[in-house]
Amino acid sequence: SYFEEAPPGETALAFLRGLRFDAAALLMLNLPVVVLWNLGLPRQAGSWFRGLLFALFTLLNVPAVMLNVADYTYFPMLQRRLLYEPFDRPRELLDMVPQWFEEYPLACAGVLAAGAVFVLLLRWILVRLQARIGGPEGRTLPTLASGLVLAALCVLGIRGGGQSGILRIADAFTHSAS
Repeated sequence: SYFEEAPPGETALAFLRGLRFDAAALLMLNLPVVVLWNLGLPRQAGSWFRGLLFALFTLLNVPAVMLNVADYTYFPMLQRRLLYEPFDRPRELLDMVPQWFEEYPLACAGVLAAGAVFVLLLRWILVRLQARIGGPEGRTLPTLASGLVLAALCVLGIRGGGQSGILRIADAFTHSAS
């Protein structure tokens, strides 16, 4: 219903533009994990380092998943997305949690379930991929080359593409001339 008046092509283009923001946000959020993984340590350091990376990835991503699920309840009420509020006013946000469970128990259950499913699904995928994941660990030139390619792709993704300027929030609100 939010997009009834917009032509389908314009709506599809808006969602495609939004993918740039999603990719940039995911790359920024996960940059520490990407850098640590590409150092070549996961195979050499063993399971404790992979466990540490899994914990770091989970710590960074579960709150993001839960905030996105919470946004499904927040947006219809206030007609805006959660932006900086969880980070700008964390104490105020924590004080509101009991009230949310009273007023929106189903939404809160959905948020908690999304976090749990994310962790369980991620763990299931990683256990199955562990034996198949290889890398250039131990070989200096391939490690350096893959690190440079990865760094370039991360910079490109965080910038939002190959345009002359970086991706800004204002770019999300550009409209077509039609």
